[in-house]
Amino acid sequence: MIVDNRCLRYRDHSESNIHIVRDCCLAKQVWMNLNYHWPNSVADFSFNEWLNWLRENSGSGSRKEIAISIWAIWYSRNKFVHEKITQTTDEVVTFIKGFSMEHRELSSNLQHPKPRGMICWNPPPTGWVKLNVDAGFSIVRQKAVLSFIIKNEEGNILGSEFRVHHLVRTVALAEAIALLHGVQFASEMGFRYVIAESDSRLVINKINSKEDNYSETRPLTWDLEASTRNFSECRFQFVAREGNSVAHAMAEEGLRRLEDCFWVEDALVKASDLAASDRRSHRPP
Repeated sequence: MIVDNRCLRYRDHSESNIHIVRDCCLAKQVWMNLNYHWPNSVADFSFNEWLNWLRENSGSGSRKEIAISIWAIWYSRNKFVHEKITQTTDEVVTFIKGFSMEHRELSSNLQHPKPRGMICWNPPPTGWVKLNVDAGFSIVRQKAVLSFIIKNEEGNILGSEFRVHHLVRTVALAEAIALLHGVQFASEMGFRYVIAESDSRLVINKINSKEDNYSETRPLTWDLEASTRNFSECRFQFVAREGNSVAHAMAEEGLRRLEDCFWVEDALVKASDLAASDRRSHRPP
């Protein structure tokens, strides 16, 4: 029996670990776009030798990105082989950059975490409402769920919704879209003073930053700025996951469903129970 071990994507070379993640045409383009280069003498290195060379000759901050890149290239190859889905170079590079940014954000948040028992949802000032948003993201299903819930200063639910989205490639992008839809949702319900909270520090920092934004969320931050003109005042702030539990629970439930869901003065049973817990934590005994 003759075994064909040629590259399954391009059929031009024998497929091996080093070919898939370094020498395949897609892999070469990805590394080039990420600005990783190596001399011709490295071309004959084994996978471990090449990886060690790359780690030693790249900045210490690049090592996690290198690992994420190898994983993303391998994942792209598997999608082609098993699902017949072809990803472009730009799609793979965008995913790597987005995942790397999200990883850096989470790592910085975990350096000096507060005790979880000290983190909770805080009510807005009198006359304001608080919009909490979250996004659930499934790489396997290529699916995101955008959830948002609005509560007043008493912690009562005024409206909630989650939407299934199939065109989101990164967690950061999903969080930004969730914020945009949530702000539009609050505007449609007629609220004038809104505090929008997300547990993505990366996205909140991009929205509040006065510097030029060249990330993938830039078009969304522009749309968010335009949407806030419908309010008398709108603020964006970061909240830890423990203080965003209701929106997070809705996003998790949305990942198990196929359809969008919308509630007025109500929410999922689990979300309503968590909202009740938020109210109790701020009422005197």
